[in-house]
This record gives sequence, structure tokens and C-alpha cells, in this order.
Amino acid sequence: MKAYIFRGPPASGKGTITKEFIKLIPGKVAYLELDNFRWGFHLYNREVKDVTEEEHKLAYENFLSVLENYSQNGNYNLVIEGLFSWNEHGAHGNMDDIVGILEKYNF
Repeated sequence: MKAYIFRGPPASGKGTITKEFIKLIPGKVAYLELDNFRWGFHLYNREVKDVTEEEHKLAYENFLSVLENYSQNGNYNLVIEGLFSWNEHGAHGNMDDIVGILEKYNF
């Protein structure tokens, strides 16, 4: 199984390219869209400015948990799309957590 990461600035075409790319991958695919974790869980009846830093961290931790579950399972190609990551400096940090999980399970 392989992992593919699509990262780039907002509105750069990541989602469009990713959805077309997924059609080319044989076997099972788990599509983990980072923005869905960041915004999809917290924006019902709210605006972006109302989402707190704590909620952003919680969303990222949820993403890492799901990534770890699929990575540990090992039966899926993983497609990760988005810019959202977190480190001690805040949002859009490095990808160390994500890459670390993928390496742990030999992706």
C-alpha cells in the first residue's frame, strides 16, 4: 500500500487533481481530506473566525487518529489532501506527525 500527499495553497486545485488521481489507483483507497477535519467538524452554524485554536488542534488530533487507524490496518492506499497540519508554532506547520505515522507503518 502507498500513501500520496497533495499539499498546496488554498484554491490551487488540490481537490480537483486528487479526485481525478484517486480514479487511477487500484485497490482500496482511503481519502483523508484535511479541510474536512478542520472545517467540516466545526463550522455548522458558525463562521471561520469563531473556530478556536483549541478546536483546530482537536481537529488535527482527530485526523492523526484516523490516519493511524488506516495506516495500521494496512489494507488501503492512503490519499491525503490539504494544507492543514499542526506543530508548536500553530497551523500549517511541518508534516512531521503525518510522515512519522506513515513511516511507522512502512508507507
